[in-house]
Amino acid sequence: MNLLRKEHYINGAWHKSAETYAVRNPATGEVIADAAKVGAEQTLQAIRAAEMAIARTHK
Repeated sequence: MNLLRKEHYINGAWHKSAETYAVRNPATGEVIADAAKVGAEQTLQAIRAAEMAIARTHK
């Protein structure tokens, strides 16, 4: 299993990202990974999914 995926996980599914950004080691500046860049729409989808999950667990 690769934990360094270049996708984002929303509501139980992986979604491809059109762009990525470099994750750097703050001590050295070395690029240690690339992460999925997520836009406003994907962020809102993730927030809605989290709110629905919380609502289901608090019934």
